[in-house]
Amino acid sequence: MPIDTPSSRGQERNSTKAARANQAAHIDKQVGEAIRRRRTALGLKQDQIAFALEISYQQIQKYEAGSNRVSAGRLAQIAHELGVPVSHFFDGLALQAESSRGAKQTAPPISLRYSPPNTAQWLDVLGKIKDPEVEIALFSLVKTLAHDSPT
Repeated sequence: MPIDTPSSRGQERNSTKAARANQAAHIDKQVGEAIRRRRTALGLKQDQIAFALEISYQQIQKYEAGSNRVSAGRLAQIAHELGVPVSHFFDGLALQAESSRGAKQTAPPISLRYSPPNTAQWLDVLGKIKDPEVEIALFSLVKTLAHDSPT
């Protein structure tokens, strides 16, 4: 049976810190990948979103690769430019949390119900509609159909 010493407690803290840092890096990569997916679904290039955010395209590359962490304020700007709520970038993430007893618990992933697999195709087709009246009419139709469909 291991002896509980200040040194052993310090090692436990260090391994817990490393695990949290690892998890944070994993989340950074996931958020970056979500940014890339949304940007490409809209048909935007890195330099286009970079221009809108007044940053370099290299910075966008780093965000998307997960090598640079995106601040909350910058993520809000990116979400605005890409037309999604900030929460969009966290969809599907399963986060691990430690309970007060030290047991690992996995939070259920956020529902992907609002992100069907063909979202990119929808966005691509909708982006080709040039007439605002047609776009409004189509939106109204889809909204009506969704409301009337059985759940």
